[in-house]
Formats: sequence, C-alpha cells, structure tokens
Amino acid sequence: MAISTSLPISLSTIKTELGLTGSASLLDCFANATASAFDATYGSISSNNQQAFRGYAEPATGNTLKVTPTTVTTDASASSNNISVTSNTTWTVTEGLSWVTISGAANTGDDVFTLSISLNGTGSPRSGSVTVSTTSGSPSITRTIVLTQGSGFE
Repeated sequence: MAISTSLPISLSTIKTELGLTGSASLLDCFANATASAFDATYGSISSNNQQAFRGYAEPATGNTLKVTPTTVTTDASASSNNISVTSNTTWTVTEGLSWVTISGAANTGDDVFTLSISLNGTGSPRSGSVTVSTTSGSPSITRTIVLTQGSGFE
C-alpha cells in the first residue's frame, strides 16, 4: 500500500490508507502501521511520538497565546507599532499608560493591533508595559509587552 507524502494529512486519510474505518483512533493507525511494512519507513512509532507518523499532529489542547514583539523601544518621537497575536481563544489588551493607545484589536484568534506611543516631551525616558491576556478557557495566559521610550535628550 502506497502512503501519500503530501502534507498536511488528515486522520481520515490515514485511516483510509491503512484500511481502517469508522471509529478507528490515531493509536489504531499507529498499531496498524507498526504491524506492517510501514515500520521500516517510519521507524518505531509510539503514542508519545505521534508527530513522527507522516507529519500528523494532534490538535492542541487548552489555550494558546503568542505575542510578537514582546519589547518595543523607541526614541522620543511618536510611533505606531504593530503587535501580532496568535491565539486559539479570545483575548484582551490592557494598558494604563497615558502616553499609549491601542487600536484595531479584534480580541479573538489571530490578529494584529496597533500600539501607538505619543511624543515624549517630558525630558526623561519613560517605560511601562502592556499585557495581552486570554479571556476564556484554560489555562489563563498573560503575555507582557515591555515599552521603553527615550527622552529625546540622549
């Protein structure tokens, strides 16, 4: 039996190629592949090494949240900075800084929002942080973006 090498591949396709039907699980697919000639091609496959079998990965469980960048450093001039959020749930942005505004955040899934920093006319450098936190599901995740703005007199 030839196994397709095109990716991504679904569990349904794997079941079909291995001759399994109905409610066969991913572990059933591994057992069938291990008991067949596929073992020489894919090596020893166990339930702890699920991604080794044809690039198939189990869906992530629980919340995920990635924020980039996590640091923003600017001179004293005003700036707009795009922040990318990758998540599988809803999230919120929190900031309590008079010199920062947030716009464009959809607050769900993958999105980009704008973090605008106003002109620093104080004569002193300033710093602060903005947080992005999940708002539903578990685990609860918070990511911090550290802001540093120069004084203009360096």
